[in-house]
Amino acid sequence: MSFATKLVQLDTWLQQQRPAIAAVLNPPAPESEIASIEETMDHRLPQKLRQLYLWHNGESPEQKNHLFTSASWPESQEYGPSEWAKNARWLPITEAWRERNSVMDAVNIGDDPMTSNWQPSCLPIARTNGAVVGVELRNGEVFLYEFQQFYTDPWGQHLASGCEAWLAPLLSKLG
Repeated sequence: MSFATKLVQLDTWLQQQRPAIAAVLNPPAPESEIASIEETMDHRLPQKLRQLYLWHNGESPEQKNHLFTSASWPESQEYGPSEWAKNARWLPITEAWRERNSVMDAVNIGDDPMTSNWQPSCLPIARTNGAVVGVELRNGEVFLYEFQQFYTDPWGQHLASGCEAWLAPLLSKLG
């Protein structure tokens, strides 16, 4: 089954099992918006990240129920979020781009030594206080960056080889 088909099934599952989370998901990102960001950053989104944003363009900022929260994931899982994610919000694509630029500005002016190892080809797709989940655009790998770890671990914690693998615990609920 394709990743896009799994996302359609996930929509149905969320509406039935987690309606509060389904309610905060934005409509799909316009293809033109994604293309514009890809052109600006000189990187094409990895296919499955692109599909994720064509499925839904992140989440509404004012809500407390989020797709990437611990409550959405099985108790024992390998790739999903843990304690840090209780308030993690999936960023709409333009907000993810602004977040990336904000981090890069801090890197470029040396304003924040904790961001000095941030990779320019990493796009933060989810954010909470003190951490972001970023996708490396060159290979699609998913990382968790906890800001206090920038000193010792410039690449952050590797979460998964790609978006589908990272979402696997949630997608496994589909049966």
